[in-house]
Amino acid sequence: AIFSQSGGSVGIGFAVSSNLAKQVTDQLKQYGRTKRGWLGVLIQEISQEIADSLGMKSAKGALVSSATEGGPAEKAGVKTGDVILKFNNIDIENMKELQKVVAGTPVGKSVPLVILRNGK
Repeated sequence: AIFSQSGGSVGIGFAVSSNLAKQVTDQLKQYGRTKRGWLGVLIQEISQEIADSLGMKSAKGALVSSATEGGPAEKAGVKTGDVILKFNNIDIENMKELQKVVAGTPVGKSVPLVILRNGK
């Protein structure tokens, strides 16, 4: 789709996968709004330099910058500086992967989480 108020195009467009569109429309039909999973963390990409400083072999996962007070991650014991390596048994390659799998997780569902903390 291309966004345009006048019918012309200035090159601003977007795309949504059909699977995501189906999830969203199903939720809108069922609940009247979308319901997305939420972990309650601010995360950042792991560069090779960050991975090296944390003693990691490769730059995989998502680095937790902070956990929202009272959020699911904080309640589960996630702390600033943790690296999320797996979420719901899915390997987390990068920050965007974590965002995608968390958003697709049903609200309120408990899932296993694998983190790296202090090199362990």
